[in-house]
Amino acid sequence: MVGKTEVHGARADRERQLPPFAALRAFEALIRLGGVRKAAQALGVHHSVVSRQVSQLEAWLGAPLLKRSAKGLALTEEGSRFHARISAAIGEIAQATHDVLDGEAQRPLRLWCSQALSIEWLAKQIVEFERRHPDMPIELRPSDVPANLHHFEADANIFKHFGDDLHETERGLKGHVLAQLPLLVVASPDLAAELSWVRSVADLLNAPLLHGAHTGDWRMWLIANGVDPPDPLPGELCWHPHMALESARLGRGLALGSRFFFQRDLEHGALVELSVEGATTRAIGGYKFVARDDRWSTPRIATLREFLGERMKSMEGPPTAVA
Repeated sequence: MVGKTEVHGARADRERQLPPFAALRAFEALIRLGGVRKAAQALGVHHSVVSRQVSQLEAWLGAPLLKRSAKGLALTEEGSRFHARISAAIGEIAQATHDVLDGEAQRPLRLWCSQALSIEWLAKQIVEFERRHPDMPIELRPSDVPANLHHFEADANIFKHFGDDLHETERGLKGHVLAQLPLLVVASPDLAAELSWVRSVADLLNAPLLHGAHTGDWRMWLIANGVDPPDPLPGELCWHPHMALESARLGRGLALGSRFFFQRDLEHGALVELSVEGATTRAIGGYKFVARDDRWSTPRIATLREFLGERMKSMEGPPTAVA
């Protein structure tokens, strides 16, 4: 025999539960819009789904909400009271959501990007983007590591990816390759003139190489060009890409990177591209825009992604050697 305390406890547990929200939405929309098909259209589902969800809600509650007859559907007395209360609750949820999204739209879109790309190229593009879209401010954060988008640390990331990582994105996120550019070998004009003896990729092993935070980029580029790099790889470790860039400007050695990194220095003549016979013009890796899958199509993220994609694509293609 079940005691009163157990019955009361079971009832209390059930009262703390909520029926499936999809079923609540279906029932609310059916009554508010006056029909199964209209509710289905508003919710973006087949009309049979609405009917099934309403029946599931009645089964969950253990009480009929609708009277079904040849003339159509009508609310039961209990269904009328239930609809009035959940309709108000769903309306409150919708308004609260609108308020949050409205506030979200007022703050800058937070974009994290690798430091080199941020400083040497992207910051200028963001100025132009905000000029075109004054209602879409961007907060650009140069970073060595991507933001945790799952935890809303930022709205989007732009970082360089290689291999399978370029075309595969972790679950819950969505990615788009903005551009794939070949890597350039650059030097100061004076050093480039001194290195006229460099004819092949293999010759570079005897030239003063500059490494940023690691030797990985040079090593990967040499392998892609058919040269087996020694270990350790010769050259100066500058510990940061911008230190390597500054060393290249000062004529201390050869730097390796994409046109995004060197664009301003190439335009102003501070650096020139070194002509290396037989060097590949094939892109190694690419810059990928990544955002949460559930926010991918929001106006600000979509507009920024398309804008940067167009800007980056215009720079793709084989580089032109000038030294």
